[in-house]
Amino acid sequence: ALKDVAPGIFTCKSGRWCVARAESGEWIIVLEDGRLAGKACDIADIVIASRRTSFAQCRSGALLLNRDILRRIGSVEIDFARSDQPGVVGRLRASTAGANRPWSEHRYYDWKTGRFDRELPETITRLLAASQ
Repeated sequence: ALKDVAPGIFTCKSGRWCVARAESGEWIIVLEDGRLAGKACDIADIVIASRRTSFAQCRSGALLLNRDILRRIGSVEIDFARSDQPGVVGRLRASTAGANRPWSEHRYYDWKTGRFDRELPETITRLLAASQ
């Protein structure tokens, strides 16, 4: 089924996932069901999950942007063109990167622990730092 996906077009299964292949060949999977994140990490170069996942990084090396990460960094721009390797993100720019504003402080609050948590996975921190 994945081999039939045309570049630049998302193919979706309602309420579960969408998959697309970038013009440059990278696979992107957007998940509605966080339980599918492990399998998506094995398939895609980028996994975006609107739900909580039980892990913050893909074992496969795929870039994972889950609900908790996106809450902290906001919307993102992903650029493959600045990479010298296929399937590798060359630049990741976040809407909140480098801007600690009082009205954005709530993004870091962890409701489960009752404290503020600014920690991000190393992969995300490195990509954001390299993109500024």
